[in-house]
Order: sequence, then C-alpha cells, then structure tokens
Amino acid sequence: YKSPWPIDLAKSELEIETYGQAPSSITLSRGQTGWLRIAGSEVGALELAEPKMTGGALPAKLFIGQRRLDRSSPLSPALAPLARTLVSAELASEDDPIGKQLVVEVSVPNDAAPGFYLGAVNTPERNIPFEVIVTSVDLPYAPSPIGVYLADPPHHHWLETDPRTDRACRYNTLASMGLTGLAPPLATPTPDKLEEFRQDVSMLGEHFGGQSNVSYQELQRLFEILGPEGALQALPAAVEAAPDLIWSAADEPSNPGLHGRSLADHVADIRTAAPAIRLAGHLNSQEDRQLLDLFDVALLNPGFGMDLVDFDELAQRDVDGWIYNTGPERLAAGFYGWRVGSKGYLMWHAMMPTADPFDPTDGREGDAILLPPVVEACAETPAIDERLIRIAEGAADRRWLAWLDEAAAVDPGAARFRSTLLDEIPSNWDEATQNLDGNSLDELRAQITDFASKAKGF
Repeated sequence: YKSPWPIDLAKSELEIETYGQAPSSITLSRGQTGWLRIAGSEVGALELAEPKMTGGALPAKLFIGQRRLDRSSPLSPALAPLARTLVSAELASEDDPIGKQLVVEVSVPNDAAPGFYLGAVNTPERNIPFEVIVTSVDLPYAPSPIGVYLADPPHHHWLETDPRTDRACRYNTLASMGLTGLAPPLATPTPDKLEEFRQDVSMLGEHFGGQSNVSYQELQRLFEILGPEGALQALPAAVEAAPDLIWSAADEPSNPGLHGRSLADHVADIRTAAPAIRLAGHLNSQEDRQLLDLFDVALLNPGFGMDLVDFDELAQRDVDGWIYNTGPERLAAGFYGWRVGSKGYLMWHAMMPTADPFDPTDGREGDAILLPPVVEACAETPAIDERLIRIAEGAADRRWLAWLDEAAAVDPGAARFRSTLLDEIPSNWDEATQNLDGNSLDELRAQITDFASKAKGF
C-alpha cells in the first residue's frame, strides 16, 4: 500500500458492452422496472422527459455514471476511473468536461395501460428518444430468490444507533428494482434478542415475502455468543420464529484454517435440536462434494462446479442448488440459472467496506459495495452500483422464463419455443460465458417478450 498505485486508463468507461447495445426500446410488464443505457458521453445540462402516451406517463429516473478511481477487480493492483457508481443526474455538474454516461430507470405501475410510451433525454447537443412498450402480459412472481448479501453499515455499530430505518430504505430500493431475496442483517436470536430477531424477520417478509432468504452469519454468531450447549437450546425458538429461513452452517469449509470440530457432528447436533431447520453450505471446492448430504441447500460457485451435471447431482441427492458470488451477474442469475435449474442466486455484497469506503487502496482488497454509501440512505434516487442492475435484470429474466414455463405446460407452441430456447443456452458454465454476452441476453429476452406479446394479443 506504500507503493504508488498505477492508473489503468483502458478501463475508464462504464462497461456498456456488459449490458448489451444500449437499445432505444425496452418491453416491460406491469409491475416491472427496467433500464435503458444511453451509449456515448454527454456534456452539459440534462433533462429527462418521462415516457408518455395518451392518457398516462411512466415514472422514470435519470442516473449518471459517476467516475471514481477504484479497483477494476477486488484484487487488482491498479486503479481505473470507473463510472459504475450510478447517482441521480440532479447531482451532475453542467461543467463536467469529460461527459456523463447515462442510464434511464423506468418503473411500470401495476395499473399502467398497455401501449407504446415515448420518452427522451435532452442535452444541449442532441435529443435522445427512447420507447417503453408496456405489454398486457402479466408475469408470475420470480420463482427463485435472487439478490445480494446485505449488512448494516458499520457506523451503526460504532455509534450504537438503530439501523432499521436505513435498512428498510435499502430493502425498498432492492425490492423496487425487482430483486426477490437476500442474505439480510438479522439480530442474533439469543434469548434476550429473540423478539428483535422476530421483528427483523417480519421486516424482511414485508419486502421479500414468499421467498426463502438465507441467514448468513446468525447461526455462527449464536454459537459464538452462547457456546454449543446454549446455542442448541436457543435454536428451536429461532427456527420457529423464522420457518422459511435457510441457515448457513458452513462457509467454504475446504478453505485453509477452517478445520475444527467435525462439521458432520456439528450439523447432527443442530438437526437434533431443531429438526425443522433448513441448513445451507457455501461450497467452493471439489472437496466439498463429500459434504453435500449434510445440507438442504448448497450454494455453488465455479470452484465447486456449476454445470448442469453438478445441479443434476444435487437434485438426485435431494439438495437444492443455488449460485453465489458468480458473474457475469445477469447470466448467472437469469438464463443460465434457469438452464441448469438453480433455485436461487446471491451476490457479495451490498454493504461490505473493507475499510474506508471512499479509499480503494486502504484494504487488502477492494470494497464490495453494491449500494454505495450516501449521506441519506432514504434518498428518493439512491446511489447504486451498475452491477446491481445486472442482478435485477437476471431476476427479470427469470420472471419471463417462469411465464414461459407455465405457458409451455399447456400450449404445444410454447413448449416448442421453450425447447428451442433451451438449446440456445449452454449447460456448461464456461461455454455459457464464452457464448452469451450482454447482447445475446438482450436478444433472448426479446424472443420471449415477442412470443409472449403475440400469444397475449399485445
């Protein structure tokens, strides 16, 4: 850290290619949120004209990519002026000589009329029109939890302040983007904190109800605070308070230094104390295959293997397979997850600074913060990392795919189309990443929306 940090100017732009070709049109269902990327770099004052048609308009927000020196990857030894932090265009300086990369967010109300809505971004140099097609197709709720790991900002612990108001605002942000699950911050369910734990679970259900969320650290903390005997005594009440929660019992157990008491004995004690508990393991190594039968849910990354054959093995052993900490995010959460039968997706991390979140050089690795720190957590237009949009688009892809699954069960034409789509998506992760870029995912989504709209009549 004492050495000068080189700056890599080759990575100086918002990575539009990871999204696709910045199309000027997007098709959305009622209740969906979508994003339009505007290629190029704009200088001067910005004005957003919300998309409208006769009789109505759609709520929209304009974001700019705010350039910050940051590591292009967590372990990168160089910095790059990246524009992946998206902030409200109202914060933009009209005198910025470099120019601004733009993203338009459009939210479609549940009662919006189907039709063609026309909007524009106006700059001193040009008028940039875009179109939002609201279809009459109603999508099922996402069948799989797709989201992020989330912790309360550290300052709440330092200052001993209640984080719940800020947390609720972050839940609102994530849910409004279309994310459907979390590994959330929860009170450790010791006897004296059980009611607080119940309140946290209730708040979670208000925003992400109907899905199984992952408790990432609470089981470990329970054992650290109460010891094995006390934790096992407290666990049944905690499981009863959160019957849909999935409790992580192993976090990459093959990593060096994690060999302590037998994991099998530990899991056996937990299941004896709380037979209804659902246990998960985060597995990142081939060596972890011997542990599969300990868990109800296995979260996998490429280190373990996440090809179709791997998910088939899990299904044969009655273990639900999820994907975690794997990108490209939209591909892993969406079309590929559907192809291999993933039951969920989680990405690290919405709020996990290594040290100072505004200094990318002060930690052993870069910060993992998909919800960048801001003065006001409940701002009308919060700051977001563009990778969060990729995850949200993966969740949206799964909703369209869920519609197709339902249609294929009753319509031979939809079944044929579904079979064709399956053939377009490799069942091997390496092949999928090589063959499906952002443009390909846009095209796959367009195939489904076109088919669905024609089947519905619009």
